[in-house]
Amino acid sequence: MAALVLDNTRLWESIGAAEKIWEQTFDAIREGIIVHDAEMRIVRCNATAAEMMSRQPDEVIGFV
Repeated sequence: MAALVLDNTRLWESIGAAEKIWEQTFDAIREGIIVHDAEMRIVRCNATAAEMMSRQPDEVIGFV
């Protein structure tokens, strides 16, 4: 059981590290990128896209 807990902990650490790298790469792209859901609401955008809208990335989440 302890080995399973240790494996799960390592998996979560790996996922967290991969997510951080993905976010840094996404934000470093100098083209505006917007990710939206099926209803066309913005769920993520990089700094360049937000700057093009004169906003911060967290301010545009939920916009249609």
